[in-house]
Amino acid sequence: MSLLGWATLALALATTVSVCFTAKMARKTSDLAEGNEKLIEQNERHHIIDLRPIIIIESKFNLELIENRIGLLKPIHPSSWSALFSRIQSNFALINFDGDDDEVKLVNIGKGIALNPTMLIRFEGSSSKELESDFSPIAASLSLPLKTVAFSARLDSVLISSDRRFKPNEYTNLLGQPWQIFIKYSDVYGNIYYTRHPKDPTQRWTNLSKRGEDIPPGKSEAEIKAELTALTSTEVDSMDVG
Repeated sequence: MSLLGWATLALALATTVSVCFTAKMARKTSDLAEGNEKLIEQNERHHIIDLRPIIIIESKFNLELIENRIGLLKPIHPSSWSALFSRIQSNFALINFDGDDDEVKLVNIGKGIALNPTMLIRFEGSSSKELESDFSPIAASLSLPLKTVAFSARLDSVLISSDRRFKPNEYTNLLGQPWQIFIKYSDVYGNIYYTRHPKDPTQRWTNLSKRGEDIPPGKSEAEIKAELTALTSTEVDSMDVG
């Protein structure tokens, strides 16, 4: 083999070695980057868990007992609204949480601050019967007393009349209906959480969502009517068969 041939062969071998070395280093770099990414993800998850806020409604009375849940929400006659809340708007209603000062409160039992806390009360499982109220941020281990709270309803709610005011008869009967309280809030990373408190005595009082899980939508009035129609039809058919 000529000198040129040997030189060409040596150059090819050197190129092959260089390519193999580069590929090996690329794999190592990729593995290292993947390992660092997993480490960062685990570290972030650890901090998120450590800083998760958890807001619950707490009372000196045991809210696992149905008699205490039933009496938790107290209506306030509309004639008293303006005296208690002078700037109340037409689509707002006042609800009193039973008990004296600080007996009922929103408590953050988590380890991180709860940002943008919002309380939504859904009646009869329907999105057309919802009341909502906003609260200030609650730091870990701190609480806000629940006394007389102003809640708003959407203008398309069945609770609102054509003149954009609460229907007196709807409000009077409202708190005697089945309800669920949802408290929505976020952590410092922007992750959303919620706590659900049901009136239903067969369910536990405090129910926590997973990270990033939003409040589930309620049934519309049309959906409820359709279910009632289907149920009635089923009952009639069963009677006919008998």
